[in-house]
Amino acid sequence: GPAYAVQSVSPNNGPITGNTPVSIKGIGFIESKSVQVKFSDGRREANVPGTYVSENEITCNTPSFEKFGPMEVMVRVSIKNDPFTVNKAMFAFFVNTKASKSMAFGPGLLPEAGKAGRPLSFMLQAKDSTGKNRNSGGDAITVFVTCDGVASEVPTAIHDYKDGHYK
Repeated sequence: GPAYAVQSVSPNNGPITGNTPVSIKGIGFIESKSVQVKFSDGRREANVPGTYVSENEITCNTPSFEKFGPMEVMVRVSIKNDPFTVNKAMFAFFVNTKASKSMAFGPGLLPEAGKAGRPLSFMLQAKDSTGKNRNSGGDAITVFVTCDGVASEVPTAIHDYKDGHYK
């Protein structure tokens, strides 16, 4: 393999729809306009252009993996048409959260719990479009309260446990 090496990728997961900005950390990266990043499970792969940032960082946006589905893949780098790195970092593609499949529970959802100006809490389990529990966080969550048939967005403080659970 080449003289440079991949050590990690951050974030290490993203939706199968792609276009997640990632930072690939490594050693010995060479400045070049010709950088390719490969996302592969060994049989299926997608390559995207990368951007040299420094000898220790390359950035790119993840490819779409919709035709392959959710899975964990290896991330490797090629600079100046060198072979791809032997060492790799792992990245997991997941199916996007589907609000209508997700589940909320807790005392803050009970009809008798609501009193103006009083904080309430509940848990949310994010699920994907197939109904499977998500095991990563990062979802954008908006909370609406319905009163007399009118829904209003309310300000919330949401804790992301980064495993598909939110409070």
